[in-house]
Amino acid sequence: MLDRSHYTALYAAYAVAMAGALIAGKIRRRSWPASVSPTFARPWRELGYAMFAAICVIGVGQLYQAGIRLTIRGGLAPIFESINQLLIFSPMIVLLILRRHSPATAWLPLRNVGAHVVTGILLAAVAVLVFTVVRSGTAGWPVVVGRLVHPKNVDILVQVFLEDFSIAVILVRVGAALRRPMLAALLVAALFAAGHIPAMLSGGATAGELARLLLDFGLGAFVLLTVQRTGSIWWLVWIHYAMDMMQFDRIVGPAATSSAG
Repeated sequence: MLDRSHYTALYAAYAVAMAGALIAGKIRRRSWPASVSPTFARPWRELGYAMFAAICVIGVGQLYQAGIRLTIRGGLAPIFESINQLLIFSPMIVLLILRRHSPATAWLPLRNVGAHVVTGILLAAVAVLVFTVVRSGTAGWPVVVGRLVHPKNVDILVQVFLEDFSIAVILVRVGAALRRPMLAALLVAALFAAGHIPAMLSGGATAGELARLLLDFGLGAFVLLTVQRTGSIWWLVWIHYAMDMMQFDRIVGPAATSSAG
């Protein structure tokens, strides 16, 4: 189980990264203009389609958990696992294709992608630095970064990208339906935080662990509001990936006891 120092470092790292994204948007307005919330002729109908796609994602995910998946051992395993993740989240991709919606309706604008990606990678590196400084007992920053970029982790990066993509699809459509983007971000953050409750209760979570969901809600809302402000998840994916990996000892553990894989 992750200890309090992990969460303290995680929240600090995310806070610095989100602040950095907002500052980058201010400094580089030409390549990172203020976002415009996508609109739809019938937003509630589009939200309904998105929720149906989300249910389908959960259904395919259950098939994966039941062992119905592509499997292979060896060096190609991460590639096959990446394909599994694409299959799990494929309903969201199909939704955009069938509805003829542009990638921008999932906060994937096709302009200045390179600037957003580079910004995200740099902010992820800064976030990792903050994490390793705040949390004692971790490997040094260069070691952790080296482990993060290992090719064996490509499937986790793909999964994180598809998660962010799916959340963006829902967030954009909730915002369009409610016509209040800030409320939409708070609502989506609350729903995702609450989604952890059944699993936590079944695992015997304590009251303190459940209370931590309030912090998760606050962090999620901060991230989603920042994404809305920038109108892009191209930069977020790298930060999200890096921070998710901080839970693994093989990534942050001391160099003497952990391997790079």
